[in-house]
Parts: sequence; C-alpha cells; structure tokens
Amino acid sequence: MGSVKKLSDLTPDERYTMQKLARHQMRLKLLADILSDMAACELEGWDQTEYIRELQELLNSFQVKPEINNTNT
Repeated sequence: MGSVKKLSDLTPDERYTMQKLARHQMRLKLLADILSDMAACELEGWDQTEYIRELQELLNSFQVKPEINNTNT
C-alpha cells in the first residue's frame, strides 16, 4: 500500500484532479437523489419535475461570467 500524501504535498494539478473527482461524486449523489425523488413523486401522483425546476432555479441564481483563459478545463 502506498503512502498517503498531505494535501499540502500535492501539486496544483493533483489538487485540481481531486476536486474534479469530488465534484463528479457529488453529481452522482445528486442524480441518485433526483431519481429517488422522481420515483416517490410517481408513486404519489405528484409533479416529477418540481424538484428539478427548483434546482435549476437555484443554479440559475448564480451569476456566472464566461472565462476567457481557463487553463484547468
């Protein structure tokens, strides 16, 4: 088994890779949560897209400016 590095010992690229992995894992959790909510709504006869619209509204509340020179994408 390899040694565990401290966060401060990681390169910027390694830290960015870890952040991207954490984001991906969170998206998977969110997708599972959305699908679970949709299944519950289907059983109850409720609007299956209400939660998605609420999440879209939340995300759209962020003002995102386009980045011209982003070297991390």
